[in-house]
Amino acid sequence: TARFFKERKYFPLQNITKENKDVSLILETRVAHYMEVVPTITHWIPWITVISPAEFKKRIEDTVEGYLEKIRGGKKER
Repeated sequence: TARFFKERKYFPLQNITKENKDVSLILETRVAHYMEVVPTITHWIPWITVISPAEFKKRIEDTVEGYLEKIRGGKKER
């Protein structure tokens, strides 16, 4: 998966800040709006993890949890 992010910029101003021994990457970007990156992040789940900022990580977690609840027949739409 890391190979794809090395070959193409998926996010605005994408910058690879670290290449780990396990071939994973840490990259950073800057965005003006949440939805600039959400479709790409959700496309790459479970191979991508948001680590910061904390509020954005929480927002992604809430989105994924809401989706899982919905498909499992849990809570109704939010």
